[in-house]
Amino acid sequence: MSYPHVLNPTIECYLSTTEKRLTKILGLAISRLYLWAVHTPESQEQIVTELEREIDDWLRDTPDFFHPQQEQEKGGDQEFYEVSWVLRGQQRTTQAAFLFNKMMIYRGYLLQEFLDQTPSTPSSSSCSGRIRACVDNALAMVSLATNVGADECKYNAAFWTTSHFLFCATSILLVYCILYPDSDDTDKVHAAIEDAMKVHRDLDYGAHIDDQKLL
Repeated sequence: MSYPHVLNPTIECYLSTTEKRLTKILGLAISRLYLWAVHTPESQEQIVTELEREIDDWLRDTPDFFHPQQEQEKGGDQEFYEVSWVLRGQQRTTQAAFLFNKMMIYRGYLLQEFLDQTPSTPSSSSCSGRIRACVDNALAMVSLATNVGADECKYNAAFWTTSHFLFCATSILLVYCILYPDSDDTDKVHAAIEDAMKVHRDLDYGAHIDDQKLL
């Protein structure tokens, strides 16, 4: 499967400008970091740095309304004005896509750490900055999905993307728990995994509790 930098016109017409740029960044990340690619640490670092620059450009050129919010900022805009559910849905979809981009950019570091671990080696309590960024964005993805809520039927038109992003975030957090069982944020990560599994069940309109517990 190829991920061209130029979007298919039949798809592009359905995307906003902000979503188009995120889609192109995601295609670049997948094609350069994951598709049959073998990298040295130096070449991987160079690609990630270039992708970070693309993300920074997106943040600079995109209205703050579409930026992922910090915990202390959530809900603040509703104190002054009401946002239509259509625009709110677009905001949340864009924020989720942004977080998914960040997870994909940094996920390779976490997976490589997992593949390189030696079973007899004691677990570390700290991780690299790149892995920390991957985990932080996974936590933010869970928080965003939890705040949206599956009961808000107006936003469920994009449930499949949220469900996929959430599954990706959950897998990242599970691997992180395996690698760093004694980290300072273990309780926070465990709680996020539980929240993610619950929201994923609600979005999927299913009761796959046994499957979720197995995961």
